[in-house]
Amino acid sequence: MNPFALLMFIPTVSCGLLGMYSFYKRELTGAGPLGFLMLAITWWSTMYGLELLSNDLQQMRLLNSISYPAIVSLPVFVFMFVMAILDRREWFTFKRVVLLFIVPAIVNLTMWTNEFHWLFYTVSEIDTQWPFPVQKLVHGPLFWINIVYTYVLLVGSIVLLLREWFYSERPYRTQLSIILLGMAFPILVNLNYLFKILPVGYIDLTPVAFFLTSLFAALSIFRFRLFDLRPIAKETVIRNLEDGIVVIDKSDILIDVNPVSVKLLEIDGEKALGLPIDDAFSRMPALLGFIGSTDSRSEMVIGERIVESRKTSIMSKRGRLRGHIVLLTDITDRKRIEEALKESQEMYRTLATTDMLTGVLNRYSLDQLLERETERSRRYREPLSVIMFDLDDLKKINDTHGHHAGDTALKALSFQILSKIRKSDSLGRWGGDEFLIVAPSTDLDGALEMAEKLRTEIDSGEFEAIDKLSISMGVSSLEVGEKDYDGLLRRVDRALYESKRRGKNRATAI
Repeated sequence: MNPFALLMFIPTVSCGLLGMYSFYKRELTGAGPLGFLMLAITWWSTMYGLELLSNDLQQMRLLNSISYPAIVSLPVFVFMFVMAILDRREWFTFKRVVLLFIVPAIVNLTMWTNEFHWLFYTVSEIDTQWPFPVQKLVHGPLFWINIVYTYVLLVGSIVLLLREWFYSERPYRTQLSIILLGMAFPILVNLNYLFKILPVGYIDLTPVAFFLTSLFAALSIFRFRLFDLRPIAKETVIRNLEDGIVVIDKSDILIDVNPVSVKLLEIDGEKALGLPIDDAFSRMPALLGFIGSTDSRSEMVIGERIVESRKTSIMSKRGRLRGHIVLLTDITDRKRIEEALKESQEMYRTLATTDMLTGVLNRYSLDQLLERETERSRRYREPLSVIMFDLDDLKKINDTHGHHAGDTALKALSFQILSKIRKSDSLGRWGGDEFLIVAPSTDLDGALEMAEKLRTEIDSGEFEAIDKLSISMGVSSLEVGEKDYDGLLRRVDRALYESKRRGKNRATAI
């Protein structure tokens, strides 16, 4: 019995079990492609083991033909496995996967039809130099096409792993080394088979070597959970960020942009790469100005969007400048919300401090104002006067012309008074038809003179729908030694009452 046949059945059993386990654990990163890789190794090693047990040349050729779909698919599955563990699975669109299998399909077809052209194997016979029968195969030109494609995929996979190893942190380098070590076995063993470096004749031990590769890969995935614990590839992180990323080298050449930047800046990402930033961002002077400035943060308008930009220098390990990263955040919606919130706050502040009908200060605001002005008057020993007035015969206006006319009269009165008082004075509605004028730095005589001027203005004016209006006014000032404005309000209220008692349309000071 051929002992090498028994060796082939080790991968058959082991890879078969590991393949089923890989499909069972397919939610782990790389487990799915590893399952297909195990399946291909199982298929190849089983057929080759049966071939080594056979004594009939035709049977050997048939088993070899059956094994070839697995043989030509193996490098593709290795490449797919490496891309999966490097978190680049989105690269595999349906079209690309089909393209990967075109060469294997053609190679497989030429191998199955070899007896018609003998361009894949130029010789297929039984080698009698061994104590057991072995099929002697001499490779033709079509065979080497498959070898070239196989090595392109295997070497490409190794290059990708080495690149990831170089950029990874130390804990992940150790585990990536396990995969790289496993990748070396099939290449070394297959080269020995192709060029007869060691004396193993026409026996191909590559299935066993691929078994070792898959074993190392399974160890990394299922034992160390390497690709569940390691960080997601930097390219994937950058690509999926909600913020825009712009990478510029020290010569101000655009090195990289992510999809968000392309959309936000409205540029052609592929054409812009490699261009000087003056050309790439020629339609965005604000962005160019920010990149060229010493500022680390700025807000700018790009098109119809408001963008917050942040700039960070990229330094080498030796402290040399290598370039800049610009982070772009679309804050348009946030700004709109802030503006709406600000407007709402202003509206609520206005509602809280303003009389709804007349637009002047409400009673709450007047209380706050009187408290501040009283304290100011006491501290700086300046006079403070208050004028209280109301609209004469408001009930008669309401009864004759309606309440709407009464409201109109109050609004017209407020507007007229507000337009005549000083900027330092304040007008507010005290309640009903009573209003208050707070006059800082004004003594009693000055306040009485002001009240008379205002009363005369109202008495001589004409108002729409009402025609004539008049007001009664009370005037008083804060007295020396008063600690609050309660006494002031009582006096000005009595003064207003006195004006009413004496016939209205007059001003009285107390």
